[in-house]
Amino acid sequence: MTLTRRRFLIHAGTMAAAVGACGRVRMPETYDLCIIGSGFAGTYLGLRAVENRLHTILIEAGSSPQPLPDEHSLKESFGFSNSGATRYPVNGIRDIAVGGTSTHWGGVMVRLWPSDFRMRSEFGLYVDWPLTFEDLEPYYCQAEKLLSVKGHDPASIAEPARQCRYPVENPEPYRAPELEIEGVQAAFSSVPHSRRNGDFALRLFDEEIPAFMASEYGTLVEDRQVCRIVTLDGRSIDHVEIRGLDGSVDQVRARCFVIAAGTIESARLLLSSTSSWFPTGLGNANDLVGRFFNVHPSIQTRFDVRQDLGLPPGQHRTCSLNDSHRRAGVNASHYQMDVAGNGRVRWRVQPEIEPRHENRVTLNSRQKDAFDNPLPDIGFGYSPRDLLTLERARESTEWAKRMLAASGSEATKHDRWRAHPAGTCRMASNPESGVVDQWNRVYGLENLYVSGAATFPTSGTANPTETLVALTLRLADHLEGLLS
Repeated sequence: MTLTRRRFLIHAGTMAAAVGACGRVRMPETYDLCIIGSGFAGTYLGLRAVENRLHTILIEAGSSPQPLPDEHSLKESFGFSNSGATRYPVNGIRDIAVGGTSTHWGGVMVRLWPSDFRMRSEFGLYVDWPLTFEDLEPYYCQAEKLLSVKGHDPASIAEPARQCRYPVENPEPYRAPELEIEGVQAAFSSVPHSRRNGDFALRLFDEEIPAFMASEYGTLVEDRQVCRIVTLDGRSIDHVEIRGLDGSVDQVRARCFVIAAGTIESARLLLSSTSSWFPTGLGNANDLVGRFFNVHPSIQTRFDVRQDLGLPPGQHRTCSLNDSHRRAGVNASHYQMDVAGNGRVRWRVQPEIEPRHENRVTLNSRQKDAFDNPLPDIGFGYSPRDLLTLERARESTEWAKRMLAASGSEATKHDRWRAHPAGTCRMASNPESGVVDQWNRVYGLENLYVSGAATFPTSGTANPTETLVALTLRLADHLEGLLS
């Protein structure tokens, strides 16, 4: 089946009966699975679904990396506003396109630590995840294989213990050095990366999305925005409404639906899909959709090192101080040295930010998209604990220079932001505490799920991609059991 931006095609799955949470009789022109968004979560979920012979439609509001020159993209319609004390530059960290943020991904692949899943029980902070590191460990291994991770075999003190080795080991000998930071021997390890083509991180549009489209079970729709998710009985989703700039309006029906549209747009879509059963939006009976928005700031400086650090060129990171920071009244921060061959070092600190109830994504009725739907507004501000953490991160640049016998500096004047937004559709063990359950299902609906960093209860200090993909693979196994 061929699909272009000018022509929208829906193919019918075979008719069959099904049972389970997503089980309803399939009708003509009904898919097994409808996925909204083609980033890491949507694409890998789609690939697993078609491998399991599930008729799957992947809907993307953006275009392929090389759109036809005479066509307009919906990307320009995805605006936002900032109402909080701290402004987050959304357009600088996301991409509305086929492949999502993989189009500019740096390729860092790191895991959360076991204690990141137990923040409340271990440190009295925030909330525990409704699953454990051990639950996710097998899927971390799968994710590293799928995303072509390469790296040194790390010492156990420098990275969480693992059941599997990296699929491709770096043949160069490497011993994680230990440096004393704040009285703690901090073990640095080389940061593992996705390295499919030489030194470049994989791009989903190169292999994964073509593989999905090549399957007889996969359908990709570009340049179509899902504007509303519709229930006809208050228990399950019947269809989604999609629109195009050409004026087209279509409905897509499926047995199960998964929102994988990113942290901000996933919350926006749930909030926009109101009905008599859900007057404040889907999954929002307890006013939790959009809340607990958090992200990683980054404090950076560059300086010259006058000694041999014993580190090969590349990125080297330690999380050794994470737990001691939390016990000392500040958020965790990982420290990273980006070592150049000329003795130049960039020192980078990436702290976690408190997932606060007040930090949230809401709808701005005064600003609309191309289809007259309210755009998202981000209300984000730092807590006193966050501010103390950021001050400590800035101070670390001075003792880093002393520790490394370095001279000169080019400190950034302002915090930089990473493309790591999370929260807004929090995973929790009950609907009073979150939006989705431990299997990513939206509370109150039988066949609607959310996948991606939007479901993270906490973010730790790790880049989110590996955990995001691991959770997606876990969801894929769950859906296979329901739909096959």
